[in-house]
Amino acid sequence: MDVVREEQAAFREEMDSIKSKIEKIFEAIQALARREEEARPSVPIPNPVIYGLPPGFVPPPERTHVPPSAHTSGVVDGVVVQGPPIVNQVVIPRTDEEL
Repeated sequence: MDVVREEQAAFREEMDSIKSKIEKIFEAIQALARREEEARPSVPIPNPVIYGLPPGFVPPPERTHVPPSAHTSGVVDGVVVQGPPIVNQVVIPRTDEEL
């Protein structure tokens, strides 16, 4: 029983040491957060003026254009219907009767 009590006492001391270290780390984090808040300007910085555009204009977000598939023949009931590829057919006049 004495061995168990000694192990428990050693465990408690180790836990107290760990708790103390965690508290010091937490205090350091809080001090850094306070320093960061103090460094921030209290007055908001306005956006730079864009000349030639109306006040309050916000440019649209960039979009990447994806062209539709070349083999799409139409939309039926909101679903894209795939069809055969569209091929331009050109009649080539034949001047040689043997062909």
